[in-house]
Amino acid sequence: MKIIITFLIALIFMSCNKNQTTSQTKSDNKEVNQQNNSTEKSINEGQQKENSTSDGIKILEFNKSDLPSDIKYKGNIVAGAKWADKNGDNYVIITETDIKNYTHDGNDVISKEIHGYSYTVTGNKSQLVWDIVDFIKDCPLDMRVEYIPNSLSITDLNKNGIGESTFLYALGCKGDVSPDDLKLMMHEGNSKYALRGETKVEYEIDGKTVSDGGDYKPDTSFNSAPAGFLDYAKQQWNKFYIQKL
Repeated sequence: MKIIITFLIALIFMSCNKNQTTSQTKSDNKEVNQQNNSTEKSINEGQQKENSTSDGIKILEFNKSDLPSDIKYKGNIVAGAKWADKNGDNYVIITETDIKNYTHDGNDVISKEIHGYSYTVTGNKSQLVWDIVDFIKDCPLDMRVEYIPNSLSITDLNKNGIGESTFLYALGCKGDVSPDDLKLMMHEGNSKYALRGETKVEYEIDGKTVSDGGDYKPDTSFNSAPAGFLDYAKQQWNKFYIQKL
């Protein structure tokens, strides 16, 4: 009976902490997406090789020191990809800013951002195709704003000669073992498709494995997506959604 009571108290405390975090922190909870219609290791950290072909596209080696000088980004590059398709040479860059420490309403808090950029290079000019930013602000607890390692992939699922990029990242500000927010971003050109949900956490209580989270909701944009896009997004989600404590 004492074990059961202790477990119930722990659950109540975790729930209170999670609610408190929501009220104290600021996240856009829906990443800012800016599309431009006019206006480190290699890809997948070594899973796709230079000069390999993924359907109708050609995977090229990504080296952040060789980026064209007119490609601009904020933060530190944590992942990147380069490929050639019918649009030209393409880059996707994932960056994270340094953690900022400051005082807000008398409390010591922290903030951090994650950015994603896509550029197409034709001739000597780099054209921004899309960029997104997501963040946690005013966090007084443990913060996570993190690209999921090895989750960046380049595909040509619909075999139209235009590459799709897919990656995942996590956001969290909490003082317990509850799930973090998890987002999957897929782009083909400036068309964006997303899964948004939570990581899945697993931990032991009295010798039994307990799990929490893992659910997601697809964007309505998948309703008009080419065949195979949603299936691939789900596959990538299931590959990376487990959060190791």
